[in-house]
Amino acid sequence: MCPRLRAAGEGPAPAIDPAGPRCTEEHFMRLRRAVKEFDNAWHDATNNVVSTADARKRLFEELLWEHRDLSEAHSKCQD
Repeated sequence: MCPRLRAAGEGPAPAIDPAGPRCTEEHFMRLRRAVKEFDNAWHDATNNVVSTADARKRLFEELLWEHRDLSEAHSKCQD
């Protein structure tokens, strides 16, 4: 907001940061930590999806083989 408008009493008062002013280096350090945390979370989520998909595929294949075996056994019983 323009300082002249604040001086004239128009617009909201600026919010005060209780931690006080930070230097640019501190802002970049906080940003770097946030990006690293996001990257770790993204990596964990991606691994969970991949491992879940692999587990589902394995389960489906096992069920398919079991169905095939049961179908063959049923066919032999019908003969």
